[in-house]
Amino acid sequence: KYRLREVMTDVGLSFQMLKDIILSLNVLVILDGQDESPQNTLLIDLLRHIDTHHNMKLIITTRPGASISLQKIINRYTIPKIDLMLTGIALVKQFEFIRNYVVVMETDKDKQNCILESVSAALPHLNNCMGEILLSPLMLTLLTILWVSGDMPDSATTTHIFMRVNKILKGKLESRLLLKLKTISDDSLKSKLDEFEGYLKEVAYKSFCIKEANFEESTIDLLMKKLKHLELTDVNSEILGHYLFARKTRRGWEQIIQYSYRHLRMQEFDAAIHVVNVITSGNADDVVRIMKEIQDERYVNIRAHTLALLAERNPHHLTKYGRSIVDCEKAIIDKKGILDNRCVDGMLRLVSETQCNNQVVVDMVTVIMAQMPVWVVRSPSCLAALMVLLQQEPPEKLMLDFCGQTQAPAALTGCLPAIAKCDLVLELLLPDTPQEEDPSSPSAAGGGGHDTLLSAATPPGGIATMQQFSGCLHEEGLQRLPHYLESLQVGLSPAALHQLIQSTQQLPQLQSLGIWMRCGNLEDHIDLVGKLQPARDLVDTGVTLYNATDTDCPHIAALLQRCYTATPMYLWLKDSTIT
Repeated sequence: KYRLREVMTDVGLSFQMLKDIILSLNVLVILDGQDESPQNTLLIDLLRHIDTHHNMKLIITTRPGASISLQKIINRYTIPKIDLMLTGIALVKQFEFIRNYVVVMETDKDKQNCILESVSAALPHLNNCMGEILLSPLMLTLLTILWVSGDMPDSATTTHIFMRVNKILKGKLESRLLLKLKTISDDSLKSKLDEFEGYLKEVAYKSFCIKEANFEESTIDLLMKKLKHLELTDVNSEILGHYLFARKTRRGWEQIIQYSYRHLRMQEFDAAIHVVNVITSGNADDVVRIMKEIQDERYVNIRAHTLALLAERNPHHLTKYGRSIVDCEKAIIDKKGILDNRCVDGMLRLVSETQCNNQVVVDMVTVIMAQMPVWVVRSPSCLAALMVLLQQEPPEKLMLDFCGQTQAPAALTGCLPAIAKCDLVLELLLPDTPQEEDPSSPSAAGGGGHDTLLSAATPPGGIATMQQFSGCLHEEGLQRLPHYLESLQVGLSPAALHQLIQSTQQLPQLQSLGIWMRCGNLEDHIDLVGKLQPARDLVDTGVTLYNATDTDCPHIAALLQRCYTATPMYLWLKDSTIT
């Protein structure tokens, strides 16, 4: 893979010739292990030369932690018409993966069923709080061990899961080493491993600071010297292989072993343990230095883990240094300012990582967030913490922005009735999945319709004022739109257009209206779309059409002609195949 250009030159094949050959065929290109490549030249060349009129499919595999950088490369070097799907192990497959392990590890049928019930109930929450790390087979396997052994915490947070995983893995390592090292006692081995772990966590923190994803040879040499000092030279490879991920790679013609953490989140957790060790060491200069270093936005997970570890192990130091960590999150929010709409996820994360029940942390966060009139929440994992803080001091305005999610968080159904009882302005933004042609179809009812959530957010007797709603509604949902709505972005089936026109006439404060729908049968609904603009002026009106094809072009042209009025109407085409 690395020598592709040299090989092409050797056989007299230019890149243009290779491109012509590829584009003349129906080709599937697979870049397996893209994150292991020392450079992205090959990928960038492919992206630059892909012609979307040819039937080429590109599949790229990486470790989950590399998906963000891969997303940036693809966004930068592709034209908008290229579809991008970043995927991991889907929720259904996660359950199937764990079930296959459980039936082998636990032979008792009743215990199997009990474990699998717990897994089924916990997986959606774990996906929210752990993110992409849960997409890896390694983490799913480790979680299965926790469930089977009965060590999975009831109210699981990332911090508590990592604590339990580390404890189990360390126990297994000790058992293996005791079989090999006949002359060492159990207590002596534990002491040596504890000392090595402390040193490794310091290395993890320093490597994170300098953005060292793969440890340099000099770093590995220091770890080897530490093992030699601890008289563990005979098992140094096994110990390093236990804590770190080792893979063979090339440096020029030489094959070397490169070490790194299996996932960035694991490195961040170990780095947080080092921060806690420094805080509890009592060295004032080191504490001041490290508290200053973790103020950067990049350290958000380290700060959350640090606070949770202090709450778990060192309540005295939590009281003393917890406020500094909370102040860091506030400073980051202030730095982003209005452009980021005052997103408070980082602040709520501090509460959720302490299982939402540490009153010291809740009080610290409440004092800071009481100074913020607008809260924007984007992470589904923060909803439990949000409900705790709303009981303390609700903001003037709350925006729940879940547009970036593939589906509305399940926990919203239980949260919205309580939010509706708060004296605040509510903006509810849900995923923009377009409705199917038939509103009664399973995909429309299950994946597209947000009628139940709208109803939960605006119950009879509720005092919250909903000013903005974005989501997919059926005709019944359109009839329940609150009259004080100022902005409405709605996905619907063309059959619901007539009801939408009637409903908007009953919204005297409406200023902004947007709809999105699929292009099917567009010719039958052009006049209705044209009537979307009421007699009174709106600040803006927009229509988004999904899945438009060449056959839809005459109808889109007629729509544009029909909608040409004094008030602008914006038209977007999404996921279209128009040539």
